[in-house]
Amino acid sequence: MKNVSVASQVSLANFKDMKTYILSFFLFSFSLQVHAQDMEIFNQYNRELNTHSRNGMIALGSWGVGNIIVGTAGALTTEKGSMMFSFHLMNASWNVVNLGIALPAYFGARKRLGKQYDIPGTFKLQRQQETLYAINMVADGLYIGSGVFLQEFGNRYSNDNVRNSFKGMGYSLILQGGFLLIFDAVMLGVHKSHWKKNERKIWEQLEFNGTSIKWNIPSK
Repeated sequence: MKNVSVASQVSLANFKDMKTYILSFFLFSFSLQVHAQDMEIFNQYNRELNTHSRNGMIALGSWGVGNIIVGTAGALTTEKGSMMFSFHLMNASWNVVNLGIALPAYFGARKRLGKQYDIPGTFKLQRQQETLYAINMVADGLYIGSGVFLQEFGNRYSNDNVRNSFKGMGYSLILQGGFLLIFDAVMLGVHKSHWKKNERKIWEQLEFNGTSIKWNIPSK
């Protein structure tokens, strides 16, 4: 009888352990599902952000290709030493650089479409985009200023070829800097607007108690 009692106790203990294992498994599975649902808010936001970046690089690349074609054709059909020759040549040369920037950035943004970011990564990516275009706008202003300077600098020379060369490059810098200023301002506005549109939904997932951050589980 004692052996039967011991066997019953062992079976009961095994049954309790089995219940614990099963319960732990379901709780673990549920936590994974909740985590996936919660992170989808951030993943969707980052997919949209990278789509905006990719589309921006398409626009920049298209501008670059167009200027290379038109600039090359213009340089080949205008008189060397003329202001328009210098203008077209500068446009074509400048946009080789633009295209060299746009292509890697385009493929980088397309690659990031399939990447999943954690919460700090989401905020970091947004900050990087806004900082990048804000800095670019400052650089664009310098390009325009340099173009104005080259025009005035060219007026100091009596030699027509030298004067036309500086003035043509100056007009080109003003054009290219003006486009980039508009482009960067639009891209900055797009990213800021995207953040503002989703800001409340994102911050709802986080709570601050003064010493730590709590990650809320969205209710269905």
